[in-house]
Amino acid sequence: GLETVQAVVRNCSDEESILLALVENLQREDLNPMEMARAYHRMMNEFGLTQDIIAQRVGCERSSIANIVRLLNLPSDVQELIETNQLSTGHAKVILGISNSSEQQRVAHLVISRNLSVRETEKVLESTIITRKRSTKELRRSPLSDVEERLQKRLGTKVTILNGRRGGKVIIHYFSPAELDGILESILQ
Repeated sequence: GLETVQAVVRNCSDEESILLALVENLQREDLNPMEMARAYHRMMNEFGLTQDIIAQRVGCERSSIANIVRLLNLPSDVQELIETNQLSTGHAKVILGISNSSEQQRVAHLVISRNLSVRETEKVLESTIITRKRSTKELRRSPLSDVEERLQKRLGTKVTILNGRRGGKVIIHYFSPAELDGILESILQ
């Protein structure tokens, strides 16, 4: 019903007008994180803008741009969960700490099914990582592990024993010339 509206008319190239439209759209409040990530990514790829320049134009921190763009590294179904607000950006950042995409998907669905908070998700991942490290160490434990430990205590440095087809190697690590002298003294006494 308005007869007049305020407007700014600018003469600019097609590229500049697309860029202006992207910046304007990014400043709207109703964009979801995935839409923002795609827009930032487009600005970087199509227009060669750095995260710093985008941050200045949009009015936010460079780290915010970097964190949002990282969401594009998630599997498409996890991205969809973010887009539909089933998964928060906070959850997504935690899930990005997982390198395996199938594991990322599993954790995303676990978060939704158990209605986990971001902190609870972090705790689940921490306990999973600790459990995996323990089981990996236990799997690697061999009869020679005890010998390695005894040598490490005796020499005061890291010792690795490697089995080969016809024997093996004992590797004594040292981290300074003085430490090497101490090891040699212990061995040659």
